[in-house]
Amino acid sequence: MAYLCNEALEIHNRLKITRFTNEIKNIDRCFRPNALYGSIYQGFNSIHSSRTEILMEWIPYSQFTNVKEIAKGGFGIIYQATWLDGSINNEIIYSKFRERRNNETVILKKFNNSQGISKYFLNELKSNQHCYALDRHIIRTYGFTKDPKSDDYILVMQYASGGDLHNFLRKQFTEITWNHWNEHKISTLWQIARGLETIHKANFIHRDFHSGNILIDLSYDKAHQWQIGDLGLSQHEGSASSNNEIYGVIPYIAPEIFKGSTFSKESD
Repeated sequence: MAYLCNEALEIHNRLKITRFTNEIKNIDRCFRPNALYGSIYQGFNSIHSSRTEILMEWIPYSQFTNVKEIAKGGFGIIYQATWLDGSINNEIIYSKFRERRNNETVILKKFNNSQGISKYFLNELKSNQHCYALDRHIIRTYGFTKDPKSDDYILVMQYASGGDLHNFLRKQFTEITWNHWNEHKISTLWQIARGLETIHKANFIHRDFHSGNILIDLSYDKAHQWQIGDLGLSQHEGSASSNNEIYGVIPYIAPEIFKGSTFSKESD
């Protein structure tokens, strides 16, 4: 790390990922926190690269206000919150004075019983890191924090202001046309396909791909609004589960899964 400039070292110190190294190794030897350090070094030596701003931060829980529960599932609880400092603006991350999106609305995804770093927390952190590095049609993970009361780990994620595809279609189906590129159905389908392709190019299988996990962020330009989220059940293609467990929403699960086949890119 001696080769890093002062700005890079400042970000590196904010990450504080080394505190998790031993716990992470106990769960997944394939996940290397040093890869994050490497991305910082690469970022400040390859400023023109479009992938170099993918940094994750350790964010103090005191940074979050207006925390309210919006959903609860088998693996944890989803909250909406305001991040006081906000995420670093991608466009000017290399500026001497890096601008942040102050008072940014974000999603906090808390994992149940993750005091020792649960495999679900680690899996979603790892898959988001790999997939978002390839393309922007994946919901971004800004970093992680920890609930001071329960000691559960929390992912800090991008808030999709327009909700999910299911609700979008229910409200606006009659207004969607085939006519204008930035508004019609083909553009939406292309963006969704691009997101799924990104996951597959990273050699991951989503395993829970349905309209509730296809999100729209209205703060993005119309060519990049549709993004895929919830990679918590995703799995690397080379480690496909063979334990006959079935995950996901039944109407969206490929028929062959019920016949004993493993999840695959094709079943997504």
